[in-house]
Amino acid sequence: MPMVTDLAHEGKTSPSKLLLPLSYASMFGGTLTLIGTSTNILARDLSARLATEHPELHAFSMFEFTALGTLVSVVGAAYLMTLGRWLTPARIPPREDLTEEFELQDYLTEVVVTPDSPLVGRTVAAALDETEFDVDLVQLIRGGRTFVEPLGPTQIQSGDVFALRTDRETLVEVVVAPRSSLVGESLAAANFRDRYDATVLALRRGPEYIRKRMEDAELQVGDILLVQATADSISRLNVNRDFIVAQEIERPDYRESKILLAVGIVAAVVAAEAAAQLGANAFAFVLAVTFAASTAFMTPVGYQTNLFVYGPGGYKFTDYVRVGGPLQLLFAVVTTAGIAAIWGV
Repeated sequence: MPMVTDLAHEGKTSPSKLLLPLSYASMFGGTLTLIGTSTNILARDLSARLATEHPELHAFSMFEFTALGTLVSVVGAAYLMTLGRWLTPARIPPREDLTEEFELQDYLTEVVVTPDSPLVGRTVAAALDETEFDVDLVQLIRGGRTFVEPLGPTQIQSGDVFALRTDRETLVEVVVAPRSSLVGESLAAANFRDRYDATVLALRRGPEYIRKRMEDAELQVGDILLVQATADSISRLNVNRDFIVAQEIERPDYRESKILLAVGIVAAVVAAEAAAQLGANAFAFVLAVTFAASTAFMTPVGYQTNLFVYGPGGYKFTDYVRVGGPLQLLFAVVTTAGIAAIWGV
């Protein structure tokens, strides 16, 4: 995801045009081998358990359904490069850097000096000398008046508002990950600044930007935080499972709750029984369920990669229906026909 986002900006292309296809393509790839997705492994285990009652079933081998996976991958790629390319929206315009993307071109942020701040009574010059960041002071707002003259000797007072411009290399996009402990929490309640040694400058939820009362906004999965932090703090965020750092090395995948998926597969296996009663190929039913579970295109919560790109792409829920709906119907036909041709019914 970070690589594709960077490529989009370098090529003056909206990241939205690439991130949803990236998610779908990763799902195509998951259908090629047994270890492509955890869904495949779960289906393999269920198929092996049921083999005692249904001899035609067995545990999937590593490349059991590679031929079918290749077929759906080719068809899916063709769709994404033709009709899917036209249907995918450009929610986020290409920008030169994060300050433009978050519409913070004129100034980066305003900071308010609180009554209990250790800066109260100190000079601006002393405070700037001790900060870890490369910060430029643009102006001071005090008592409704704006001061732009050299402010180094000025003593900081409670209630002062400083407009700051900072080194853009200390900025990074952070996505609130699924199952993050911060979901439902506000930045203030989570004590984000002290807890992670990082400052949130802006918050984007889908295509909407939240700047006013950011500290009190309850965080949701997929929210994008524009964070200012030192390199060490960004590295710590990168290995924290609460976040996905969009401009850093991708973190290793982690286990997700598969309760709903497992229930769906079990229900289908109760049906992988109806097939036996009808004299149909039970293995074909198991494969159909496996591929259906691995290719949920129509919602951002249908698959974890869909959720990962939801915030960075600025997507709306309906975008997944618009782009994924036709693909879902196409795959229903292609998968069914492929299973019938390869394994029979």
